[in-house]
Amino acid sequence: MNFPNKIADFVVKGRWYFFGFFIALIIASLILIPMVGTNYDMTKYLPSDSNTKIALEVMSDEFGSSGTASIVVTNATPEKVEEGAEKAANIAGVKNAIFYNNAGYYNEETKAGLIQIFFDHGNYDLETEQALNELREMCQTLEADAAFCGDSVDAAASKNAITNEMWIILLVAVAIMLGILFLTSRSWIEPLIYLIVIGTSIIINMGTNLIMGEISYITKSISAIMLMAIIMDYCIVLCSRYREESEKGGTPKEIMTRALAGSFNAILACSLTVLVGLVALCFMDFKIGLDLGVVLAKGVAISILAVLFFMPSIILMFQKPMHSWQHKSFLPRLNKLGTFAHKTRWIMPVIMLALIVGGIVLQQNVSFTYVVDNHLQGS
Repeated sequence: MNFPNKIADFVVKGRWYFFGFFIALIIASLILIPMVGTNYDMTKYLPSDSNTKIALEVMSDEFGSSGTASIVVTNATPEKVEEGAEKAANIAGVKNAIFYNNAGYYNEETKAGLIQIFFDHGNYDLETEQALNELREMCQTLEADAAFCGDSVDAAASKNAITNEMWIILLVAVAIMLGILFLTSRSWIEPLIYLIVIGTSIIINMGTNLIMGEISYITKSISAIMLMAIIMDYCIVLCSRYREESEKGGTPKEIMTRALAGSFNAILACSLTVLVGLVALCFMDFKIGLDLGVVLAKGVAISILAVLFFMPSIILMFQKPMHSWQHKSFLPRLNKLGTFAHKTRWIMPVIMLALIVGGIVLQQNVSFTYVVDNHLQGS
């Protein structure tokens, strides 16, 4: 008996132990997830020897690291803007609010005044965000329009976007994924099995992020979506192999053992190539690569374990409804596409090579922006 067969036999025989172990991990991870911090300050990931990092540290030592914001009050008299500055200065968390009745701070033509805000804490602190909320409420009492900008405002906007929109995006992605799986699968239960295994992997990965203390908001916003796409491949490989082995006959445990042994090498080879690419991110000078690489590589490793040691018990748990609730594939047969691909087998490589060359040339003209500014043209 070779190694994959030994592993498969061991997993199937001890499937309920593995099932209980993963359930315990899910519960523990759900408790740990709220304890994982989220960092919104990208300057923390700058290399320690970079000129920007050194300059920021000098500025912080000399002038402190208080957050800043600007409020433009429109359709208001200078007296009204000055009143707003006085009220702003009395808000908890605001160190100073500056307004001068001169050309630099008030425009007579547009009836707009500028209030500069300096906070007691940094741009990314909770106290600063709370002070911003109170400033917005204060501006509503001025009976004038007000617009906010500045680093503290951008930080709060990023935080709220990640907190509120991440789950919406994830739910939309899950809905689309389920729709595709229902069309391509052969059983109504298969998408449910995929969802359980993928959800388990993502939850455990999010909980184990506690070992890092905190992760960046970029990592937090994309890790779940990326892992969902990656884990899906492994789930499909094992489930498809189980369906194939079912046609050969045998008890459910025998079928599962053969399926797991037959797909073991394919899952491992596919996942290891992904792991190597993600680990490579960890060697970036810009430490956001390390943050992304560790979280995603850990997530892939967890997903491999979930597919190999947890998914067999889920499949066997649902094996009866899997067979009972089968349906025909809703996708048409692609015989004509296959014939076309065969006939153009000498032309397509040339076309693809031309596209690759064109892509290399065009990507040199792509411009990038490194600031959070929705008003930049082409942003």
